[in-house]
Amino acid sequence: MKKLTLTLGIFLSAIFFINAQDISSQSTKVLNHITTVCSLTPSQIGLVKPFTDAMVKARAEAQQKYAGNPGALKDANKSISDGFRSKLQTVLSSDQMKKFTADALKRESMKKAAPAPSATSTLPQGNK
Repeated sequence: MKKLTLTLGIFLSAIFFINAQDISSQSTKVLNHITTVCSLTPSQIGLVKPFTDAMVKARAEAQQKYAGNPGALKDANKSISDGFRSKLQTVLSSDQMKKFTADALKRESMKKAAPAPSATSTLPQGNK
């Protein structure tokens, strides 16, 4: 019984560690993107990092919580994004916020313009 408990504990610890690394790498990616788009200063990077960490963590939690409910997940992600933007407004200048908003709109329009993959688009086409 002790071996089973120990094995389960090690397994759960490994899963938690992997998930924490994934969240950290996603947060770093988001922070790097915002730094590039908005030309953040080093002091702004330090202020924005906790916001990106919290946003990525909240999105991961929402994804788990609403895994079977796409509508609720979309609403939760919108709420998380709105909160993130309001926090950014406290740190970024108006010009930086304009750059951030323009980039977000550009990324959203690119996402909407991309055709959704269909079930048949991934199948190899044979000779006709």
